[in-house]
Amino acid sequence: MNKNYSLKFNIFDVIAIISCLVLSISLLVGILISSRTNSNDKRYVEIYVDNVLQEDLKVDFSSLTEEKTIVLKKENYPCLLGDFKIEISPKKGIRAGEVTCPNHTCVRQGWININDLSVVCIPNRVRVTLVTKNSGGDFVIQGVFIYAKNNY
Repeated sequence: MNKNYSLKFNIFDVIAIISCLVLSISLLVGILISSRTNSNDKRYVEIYVDNVLQEDLKVDFSSLTEEKTIVLKKENYPCLLGDFKIEISPKKGIRAGEVTCPNHTCVRQGWININDLSVVCIPNRVRVTLVTKNSGGDFVIQGVFIYAKNNY
């Protein structure tokens, strides 16, 4: 029994394929646009030690022009295993530098420049987060996405 297979597209197949491609590209563009910050947004680096926000170490990331290093000393924070170095770069983002911990997972995370993501060191009980505070309203409409932003 010989079967003759052929690929023939009718107009509805072509329309469905083109529609799927356009939808995929628009979703990708929407995701890329929504990951960027608005000009109204302020970005801050917040440092939590033992789940307590250290207000005196808060850095305005939006106005940063050069790289900055913050060192959390063992003498000031008894829960740390040793000194904890945090590197902040306006181009690259945030990362854990030299730290004293058993596995160095926080160092291997590398640079983070995405809003609301954190560098976390569980043995030292340290969390460094790049947060965005929108100065205009709770809701932001970008591309095809509507999502709520937190006002802290």
